[in-house]
Amino acid sequence: MFTNRKARVVTIQQDVDLYQFNTFALHANAACFVGCESVEELLHLRDSAVVGTRPIVMLGGGSNILFADRVDEAIVRYLKRGMSVVDESAESVLVRFEAGERWHDCVAWAVSKGYGGMENMALIPGSIGASPIQNIGAYGREFKDVAHEVHYVDFEGAREVVLSAEDCAFAYRDSIFKSALKGKVAITAVVLRLQKHPAVHFAYKDVERELDERGIEQPGIHDVFNAVVAIRTRKLPDPIRLANAGSFFKNPVIDAGLADELKQRHETMPVFETDDTALRKIPAAWLIEQCGLKGYRRGAAGVYEHHALVLVNHGGATGSQMLALADEVIQRVEERFGIRLEKEVNIVGHA
Repeated sequence: MFTNRKARVVTIQQDVDLYQFNTFALHANAACFVGCESVEELLHLRDSAVVGTRPIVMLGGGSNILFADRVDEAIVRYLKRGMSVVDESAESVLVRFEAGERWHDCVAWAVSKGYGGMENMALIPGSIGASPIQNIGAYGREFKDVAHEVHYVDFEGAREVVLSAEDCAFAYRDSIFKSALKGKVAITAVVLRLQKHPAVHFAYKDVERELDERGIEQPGIHDVFNAVVAIRTRKLPDPIRLANAGSFFKNPVIDAGLADELKQRHETMPVFETDDTALRKIPAAWLIEQCGLKGYRRGAAGVYEHHALVLVNHGGATGSQMLALADEVIQRVEERFGIRLEKEVNIVGHA
């Protein structure tokens, strides 16, 4: 344990089972585990002999992580919550969200205020502090579309840093926090720029279909929010009922020439344009399903029967078993299509 300047005793637990802290419902023993409630406490983490120079893994809602059987890293949760408007104009508003807030709660709050920009990303699990790391996104929108700045603690320099959205190197399911700053920082807050008179984004097949079925011709952000919640509820398993970490693989982005060749051999293969005219995006779920793996099981580890992009723990699977299934899926897809899938879920620990 250690004491911060405000005299709160911060307890560091050792040999902690992480079962309750991950939506995959995996048992994994962490060498040390600590919950911090302030920036001050994060700044003094290295003062603890238990944490010392161990690699630090920040844990949010545990919804995009797979713990292998043994975790030697220091697992740290930042628990501070809060939402506040820090600046506004006639057109937009800057809102600060503390990292401990649930992402979906922040989306719902913004929609309730009439602030647009987050509604397409409703019901994405996890904390808002984790959202910049992989530049989360859904139904045509990404975190980068609303990001203004990210606040974090630099463990090596024991200092607070504010990084503009432009300096976060956001890309498809990627950011500076997954590369140069990985394991070196703890995100403490994000500031988002939301619109008071938002343009509504619903030119996405599933969303358009849902709105059509509801008879909504001129949707607002509330309509898009409700449509996305309905779609995700139908398509994706509730982790409380069936343990999972959401989309396990990234949708591969490949050379346009290769995409054309594959399209000639597989006429039904969906192909989507990207911001780069030389690249195309292919749905990983389609590739996996074409390999006959939708609903496939290896013991308690399985591919979700209703959505092939999601791996599930039917009860009692270990982290190693989930990884073995993921590797088999990757191998099968590569053998058939020549495309190597990349894991979207963060892997922490070892067998």
